[in-house]
Amino acid sequence: AINAMNRIVHVALILAALFAQPARAADEYEQPPIEYSKSTPANRLAQLQAALDNGEIDLPRESRQGYLRALLEEREIPPESQMLVFSKTSMQRDRISPRIPRALYFDDDVYVGYCHSGDDIEMAVADPQLGAVFYTLDQTNHDSPKMVRETHRCLQCHGATQTDDTPGFVVRSLFVGATG
Repeated sequence: AINAMNRIVHVALILAALFAQPARAADEYEQPPIEYSKSTPANRLAQLQAALDNGEIDLPRESRQGYLRALLEEREIPPESQMLVFSKTSMQRDRISPRIPRALYFDDDVYVGYCHSGDDIEMAVADPQLGAVFYTLDQTNHDSPKMVRETHRCLQCHGATQTDDTPGFVVRSLFVGATG
């Protein structure tokens, strides 16, 4: 009777572990009351996106750096804040190397990532309700700038163990090999 009871307890523990894992794996920030991906951000980049969508402002595109200069001017981000990143730690990692680093620009709440000849400008902002919110600006669209709020693509790194499974910013120091 004791062996049968031990088996039942073991099976119950295994079943509990199997069924508890998916619940634990669900991103807490996607659950009520936050509902990160479904929520409407209220930050400086969301305001810029709304102004672009409504045609209230235009970002002129330059042939060499695309929308970068106009974006920095529009959000009043100083070009002197530039910091160069030589590691392949971006969605556009194929464009980054020690010879061609990614440039980061920032102020108190907005971060802009630019890769030479990149398809997108990557942006992050500190939102007062949601924390870190991520956007891309399509550099390949020559007609009109289009910003997209990114959730799942960016949260693979910015909502994982490095940020305690909460959308956040990542700052780290790496030893970079010859290829980045």
